[in-house]
Amino acid sequence: MKRLVLLRKFQKNFVRLALSLLVAGIFFSAFMLLRSPLQDVLEPDRQEMNFDYEIIQNNAGSVQGVSTKISSLKVETLDSRGWVFDQYLKNNDSPLAGHGEDFVNACDKFNTPHDCTLLIAIAKVETNLCKTGISSKQYNCWGYGGSGENRIIYTSFEQAIDDITGRLMNGYRARFFEDPEAGELFYCGAHCNSWGDKVKDVQNELKAYAKELGYEL
Repeated sequence: MKRLVLLRKFQKNFVRLALSLLVAGIFFSAFMLLRSPLQDVLEPDRQEMNFDYEIIQNNAGSVQGVSTKISSLKVETLDSRGWVFDQYLKNNDSPLAGHGEDFVNACDKFNTPHDCTLLIAIAKVETNLCKTGISSKQYNCWGYGGSGENRIIYTSFEQAIDDITGRLMNGYRARFFEDPEAGELFYCGAHCNSWGDKVKDVQNELKAYAKELGYEL
């Protein structure tokens, strides 16, 4: 009788120990998977894990061990492009600062090349990132539409970014986003024989800036 009581007590203690080790293992696995390489200023990646576990018993009812496996794992990686753009625009004292995500949303909407640097680069070449003339009041940092009364006046930067991205992608396709020189005659005119190179230089500057911050565009 004593042996039976001791055996049952041992089994209960073993089950408690096994479950404690299981919980500790789950927390440790979650901690390792949730560690993010992004800087503290960014939100952490969102991760979703489902754990299956089973207590294995022999025919006599004694616990032999605990089996644990991850049945599913879902990881969503945060897009750093908008944050990088905002840092660049802030460092350049641009009125466009705070609209980094608008550039990303427009690029994703119209399926442009992933680096999404063209519009910021054009804004730098055309209006020094919306700091010249009345470009910021017109919400048109790209000289889009031409000069004088032909210049398109927008109601917000978000509207302008979305509209111009769509027009450029639909009119010139992805090649223009990758090589601005390919569309400089149509966008800027016959007198702009070095416009494309200047835009490309700014695109490369943006990519180099992103690398300094630890990211790839």
